[in-house]
Amino acid sequence: MKVQNTTLSGDTREHILKVAIPLFAAQGYSKVSMRILAKSVGISGASIYHHFPDKQSLYLDAISLAFIDTAKAIEIAFNQD
Repeated sequence: MKVQNTTLSGDTREHILKVAIPLFAAQGYSKVSMRILAKSVGISGASIYHHFPDKQSLYLDAISLAFIDTAKAIEIAFNQD
C-alpha cells in the first residue's frame, strides 16, 4: 500500500530522514528496506535513490540527524538552569 503524502515539498531528503529515524529505531537496520522506506514516505523505490546513493548512507545520515536533535534538546535543558 503506497502512502500518498501531499505535503512533500522542498525538502524531501529531510522528510525521508525524519521518517527513517523511527523505522530504523523500531525495526533495526536489516529489516528496513529502501522499498519499505520509500512507501512510508510516499515516493517510489527508485526516487529514494535520487536523494541517497544507498541504504548505508541514508542510515548514517538518519543517525546524525537523530543525534543532532537530541544534542540540541540536551543543550536547551542545560541552559534552562
